[in-house]
Amino acid sequence: YWPAGEQAIKSIAHISRNIPIVIIHATDDQCLPYEDARALYAGLRAQERDNVYFITCENSYDHVNILQNDNNKQTLLRKILQRHQ
Repeated sequence: YWPAGEQAIKSIAHISRNIPIVIIHATDDQCLPYEDARALYAGLRAQERDNVYFITCENSYDHVNILQNDNNKQTLLRKILQRHQ
């Protein structure tokens, strides 16, 4: 993400359809609005993609360690990735 750069929501048509996309976002992220991530997910799903997933994390998290202390979400992510091997 780069505020001055191309925004993913404006280039959905150019995002590869052949790869799984997992969006993981905290509800009160201080850098990127949660609603923007939900809009990206909705836009991708509107193109009838079945390989797009959205995982919500409550509260604020460090972007690097967002799943570090959440075993349930780690398991969910593993299942998603295994589905697309």
